[in-house]
Amino acid sequence: MLHLCIAKKVAKEMNFSINYIKGSILPDLTKRLEGKDRKMTHYITEHTDGILEVPNLEKFTYENKLNNEETLGIYSHLIEDKIYFENFVSNYIEVINEDKIRFKYDNKIRNFEGYQKIFYSDFLRLNYYLIKHYNLNIEKLKNDLLEITQDNNLKQYIEESIKEYDFEAYEPIVFDEKEADRYVEMCYQKVVEEMKNKV
Repeated sequence: MLHLCIAKKVAKEMNFSINYIKGSILPDLTKRLEGKDRKMTHYITEHTDGILEVPNLEKFTYENKLNNEETLGIYSHLIEDKIYFENFVSNYIEVINEDKIRFKYDNKIRNFEGYQKIFYSDFLRLNYYLIKHYNLNIEKLKNDLLEITQDNNLKQYIEESIKEYDFEAYEPIVFDEKEADRYVEMCYQKVVEEMKNKV
């Protein structure tokens, strides 16, 4: 939902269509739908601090022409992930080695899978808040995305993954509402700046 929140704000500012919003979620959809490695879908070329995978924006712009809204959406997604890893994740964890991470909030050491589980759980917990706070019309977004999507497998995945969350989940462990708002605003400012330079 975080990428959708940012894409909606950017699309409004830049007068982009639903094609841009589709591009903004394609890296994650492609990774899950086709089972591709994140290094491929997110243009990861190396680890930072031993474990954090940061998208290589230069590699993406070298291999892709930023001449349509869908590609600009993909590029925006990578910018947002780069901001997440470089400006947020490092505030919550300390990397010990290639597979061990110390969480600063409880000082416990976990492996890479444990680290992912906590952060992805927080994202799910935040979905209800994000939908309401950023006024996301999920059904309209989903229908608009389905209308421009030709691939049947991708259509099915959009149906399953973009949905209403009509309950308030448990409190996030690390990434809470305040951090989510700070992240959305930071990404929005940076992405709009990049879009104005590229378009």
